[in-house]
Amino acid sequence: MRLAARKRLLALGETTRRSCAWITCFALLAGPGLVRAAQTAAARQLQIEVFRGEQVTYEDRIPDKEIVVRVTDDEGRAISGAAVVFQLPSDGPGAAFPEDSRFATVMTDSEGLATARGLQPNTTPGEFRITVTASYRDFQSNTATVAQINGEAVAEPDVATERRGSGRVIAIAVVIAGAIAGLALGLGGGGSPGPTPPAPPPPVVITPGSPTFGGP
Repeated sequence: MRLAARKRLLALGETTRRSCAWITCFALLAGPGLVRAAQTAAARQLQIEVFRGEQVTYEDRIPDKEIVVRVTDDEGRAISGAAVVFQLPSDGPGAAFPEDSRFATVMTDSEGLATARGLQPNTTPGEFRITVTASYRDFQSNTATVAQINGEAVAEPDVATERRGSGRVIAIAVVIAGAIAGLALGLGGGGSPGPTPPAPPPPVVITPGSPTFGGP
């Protein structure tokens, strides 16, 4: 009985030894390939290019352009379906997306382009930066920044002041016109009288009667 148990242990040890040998051979053969695959996957990193909207100046709080970035791989091939997050500063010069949000997530199209729309600058003048982060599957994510500038706000004209100023101008013009008219009348009435026109001749009266013929 002990002999049979010993034989079984020896057989199990031999099987285990052979299995370990196969595992070792597989590791030696496949190991470098697995390492290279892991290194290749680790080396794949997304690239972000600011395609349109860099250094945009917003005058009087009106956006001029949309912010567009392009996402590619290490070899410059466009990545479709990558998630791109646009993040705005929380204070100071900056802006907001619709619903006063500081974040906007956009998926890239077939050309690798992601567009941030609805950007509304705030009232604080100065430069600010939009942080852009892209991620896609097993690629390493990457981050870029887009510089923007809030210009000085244009002052609105004071309509009431303009109206008051226009009224004063009209009143002054009326006074000046009246003074000129009065001066002209004064000069015309204070001069020397002109010559008296001659009296008209007396009317000729013809009395009807019989004509007289002959000498005087």
